[in-house]
Amino acid sequence: MRRAVQKAYSRSGLNMAITDQENADLLERLPGSFGTAALCQLISEKRALNILALNGVKPSVKTLADGTYPYFRVLYLVTGPRSSPLVRQFLDFVFSPTGQSILAKTGHLVVKRPK
Repeated sequence: MRRAVQKAYSRSGLNMAITDQENADLLERLPGSFGTAALCQLISEKRALNILALNGVKPSVKTLADGTYPYFRVLYLVTGPRSSPLVRQFLDFVFSPTGQSILAKTGHLVVKRPK
């Protein structure tokens, strides 16, 4: 991977971003650019980018939920067997009605808390 990144950096005229934020910044700055980004990032960061439709379907919480938009990324919250009270409190918030509402408003498809 290191060689591939070094080779990419040596190409003239190539724009590379390391983080999601740098990627979105480049897409916003470069006229006519085309790239990928997560829906939740574009919504939560209020990015000035056009979200393209795929086969006539734009990604949204609704189209993810009903399966009409087929591409998504699964995010996991992973804890150890001896999670601290603060971690358990955070998980309780994430799966609370308030936490779920925040996630839905920022482009996340919300699921029920696993048992």
